[in-house]
Amino acid sequence: MRSRTPETGLIPPRQRRSEHTLAQIMEGTLSLLAKRDLDSLSVEDIARASGVAVGSIYRRFRSRDAIVVELLRHVQRQQLAMLEAELDEARWHGKGLEARIAWLAKRQRAAARRVPGLVRAIFASVVNRPAGVDEEGVRLNSLAISRIAAWLVASETVARRHARDVEVIVSHLLIGLNLALLYPAAFAPHGARRSMWVLEVVAVAAVNSLAARRS
Repeated sequence: MRSRTPETGLIPPRQRRSEHTLAQIMEGTLSLLAKRDLDSLSVEDIARASGVAVGSIYRRFRSRDAIVVELLRHVQRQQLAMLEAELDEARWHGKGLEARIAWLAKRQRAAARRVPGLVRAIFASVVNRPAGVDEEGVRLNSLAISRIAAWLVASETVARRHARDVEVIVSHLLIGLNLALLYPAAFAPHGARRSMWVLEVVAVAAVNSLAARRS
């Protein structure tokens, strides 16, 4: 009997057909998270959306949460690959810090509108799960933040020695943007749009303050 992978409970597929079934499960879950939140989903819902038998799902995953963990990792890997292309400095030559942070906020807004359930699930996974529980997810998130920070540093005269500080700014910015987009009540009565604008302004000011440092 094949053993399950640690943390996710996924049984690695051996055959092409099995890989296709796994891809169907991932796509079906993703389609549901475009319209619904994770807490409202069941394995039966995922099976119907995927066109896969419930038994086939349980042969690969021990629970609904195991499906979602695997999907989140899959999406995080895709997002990291997309960032590498999107943040290619050749595309951003001459564009300063404000333009870059405004684009980043717009990117988050588009993702929240397209697949809100998925963004909520990723956000909850990063914020609520201890690092030791999902080391791969934390690693992928850290790589994305580091890549964004390097891209912002390249836009201004921020010394590379301050890159770690920029990573902290990026982390807080992304958390704030996601809160404003997905949980607007947390920012009442000001509204998500104004809250996001303020977050962008604060992030720009914070990075600029690093650029002004001499030590």
